[in-house]
Amino acid sequence: MVSIESPLPTGTWTLYYHAPKEKRWSMDTFKPIMKITTLKETLSVFREMGDKLNRGMYFFMRDPAPPLWENYQNIRGGSYSVRGGADTAIEIYKHYVISSMLNMSVQTTEDTIVGISVSPKIMSNANNGSKIGFYVIKIWNKDSSKFNQPSNLKLVHPKLVPSDIMYTPHTDKKM
Repeated sequence: MVSIESPLPTGTWTLYYHAPKEKRWSMDTFKPIMKITTLKETLSVFREMGDKLNRGMYFFMRDPAPPLWENYQNIRGGSYSVRGGADTAIEIYKHYVISSMLNMSVQTTEDTIVGISVSPKIMSNANNGSKIGFYVIKIWNKDSSKFNQPSNLKLVHPKLVPSDIMYTPHTDKKM
């Protein structure tokens, strides 16, 4: 069992921020926020950020993996995707962050998780206004050739059902 102050069994993670309106995707468009080495630090970051998590794109990445799927460290992997409504998405995201850091989010520990991201999806309305319609939570893994079934991801939140999970290999994405 891991103590709240013990080093994470999966090593050090870095939290990055990417502005939702930013159209470029390169390391200079990501802002590193903090390196995380313990569960206590993770919980402190969640507490300090509060509702800021609702308004941005956040990426917890296992060091040294960067938050770019096309990077050589990530391209052979893929991501499990889950949609969440405005009322539950951040809670689901936090559950996957913690369970991934503790090596408990997938059915087998051989399915290495290298990142967890959350992205708000902005919906426009007829009055030229916009609001967040839903969020996409992605759990990034390292090897899509061996681990590519939605059933490989554990349901770590009570509101999730198996049909909520999709899997996409990074090589299937468009550049």
